[in-house]
Amino acid sequence: MDQDGPYHSGRSRLASRWRSNPIEEIRLTPAQRIRSLLALKGLNVVDLAKAAGLDRQAVWKIVRGETANPGLVTIERIVEAAGSTMLEFYALKEPSAMTPLQQEVLQVVQDAVDTNGSHAWLTAHQILNRLPAATRDPLIKKRGGVGLGSGASFSPTRDVGIAIEGLGDVIERTVLDARGATFEVAGQSVPAGFPFIALYRMNKDRHGTQGGESR
Repeated sequence: MDQDGPYHSGRSRLASRWRSNPIEEIRLTPAQRIRSLLALKGLNVVDLAKAAGLDRQAVWKIVRGETANPGLVTIERIVEAAGSTMLEFYALKEPSAMTPLQQEVLQVVQDAVDTNGSHAWLTAHQILNRLPAATRDPLIKKRGGVGLGSGASFSPTRDVGIAIEGLGDVIERTVLDARGATFEVAGQSVPAGFPFIALYRMNKDRHGTQGGESR
């Protein structure tokens, strides 16, 4: 007997329809689809978790790909909280205009909110530190370190800055006097490489847009 009635039956048919198309299935992981959905809707993990009635850390693990199989019911709650549908969710593709690094940087900046829900300013060091380790650590290794004294000729914080520049005015910028300041990056205390560095946050006037174009 179908304990959940028509709702469960409809959900099962939708899941079967998705599984019947292996090309669609392997295109994006659940984490990639949810990140694309967040970018599309201009949402952050904190607000999404609250709207879905889910633990914020649990949603973070899903978004970061640490929970590989979050379960269909959980995904449905996330999709509904984002104001979307399962059909739209399964049709999502990675935004072709953004590189993978830009997608992850944008997600970090979107999720930087204070207790009032206002977007907070972040340095490139803080953004780098909050990237998924699978992205952050190889980038640091490739560049040879982070910050003043690392010996790196091209710091991974510059990669972050370049990624942000490619996102247009969806992210606003200002300047921080960073003389004497240090930042934690991958468990290390890192001094700023320059006396004045950029600060970034979501542009409240362009929230929900990307690269200067309205969604």
